[in-house]
Amino acid sequence: MIAKKVPGKGHYYQFEEPKELAESIYSKLHDGMVDEARLVFDFATDLFKELYERHFSNPKRVRRKST
Repeated sequence: MIAKKVPGKGHYYQFEEPKELAESIYSKLHDGMVDEARLVFDFATDLFKELYERHFSNPKRVRRKST
């Protein structure tokens, strides 16, 4: 999913056996991680809000280089 959204071919996000990789990660998750996961999402949300505010309060600060 990410490989299709990033510039270029997205090789960094392509895995030989994505289904097996996902299953191995999911098998390690448990309900005891809920509080920490919520905390991480709160931090990520705050980060994106800050980035949004900084960019849109001064849109000239962040510009893409023309190719």
